[in-house]
Amino acid sequence: MSLKNSYLYVVLLLLLFTVVKTVSSQHYHFDNYSVKEGLAQSGVYAITQDKKGKLWLGTASGLSAFDGKEFTNFSSEDGLAEGGVKSLALDTLGNLWVGHDGGGVSLIQQGKASIVFNFQADITSFSFTQNGILWIGTYKEGAIQVLNPYETNKDSLKIKQYKGQDGLSDIIYQVLSLKNGKLCFVTDVGIKQYQTQKEVFSNFQIEGMSNYFQITCMYEASNGDLWLGTYNGGLYLLSFTRLFLKVLFTITLQK
Repeated sequence: MSLKNSYLYVVLLLLLFTVVKTVSSQHYHFDNYSVKEGLAQSGVYAITQDKKGKLWLGTASGLSAFDGKEFTNFSSEDGLAEGGVKSLALDTLGNLWVGHDGGGVSLIQQGKASIVFNFQADITSFSFTQNGILWIGTYKEGAIQVLNPYETNKDSLKIKQYKGQDGLSDIIYQVLSLKNGKLCFVTDVGIKQYQTQKEVFSNFQIEGMSNYFQITCMYEASNGDLWLGTYNGGLYLLSFTRLFLKVLFTITLQK
């Protein structure tokens, strides 16, 4: 299993662990949805849910929306960029940002798709800062900062790229804007933190955590605790409220 695929695996495993831990005495029925039921493609890379409850699924053949009854699919014929959908993010306006294999970035506004950017590497992640700046993570082309992402005149867009030579890395698994305003990048060389005023990157040190296992994803809970998914190293909880680092469980992923 690749590091990129293990990211989604760990997130889904975390959700399952939380449900089982909370209501382990209950039994659940699972429905399976595939191309037969209308899904664009059975390979699903990303999932998010909007405020209306609609599920958006990034697949190897485009984007699917599920309203609980049926699927609506989007492809390049509907205005999306070419390539499978590897990442999804909703902004505060309810728009859906769609990251593709090959570097395309699409935007879904009021049910209509359009292409907003075309870069040269797979889009792995999106994150908006508190002041509206968009950060885009890529695989092998570093991170891209867009100061004015809603600018309709493409010649007026303010874009800057950061890579390994800038103190970051060329490989970004995830960009995460924390509630305290800090911006973190999960990379192949550890977690990096962006110093906004100095415009430099520094290492995000986690005391007591081994560097042996690759961190592939982060999730911030409502109380500020951080959940850390790793490749072959299990799941970690970094609690700032209780001041501890705990290994919740470890698993061995099959290749």
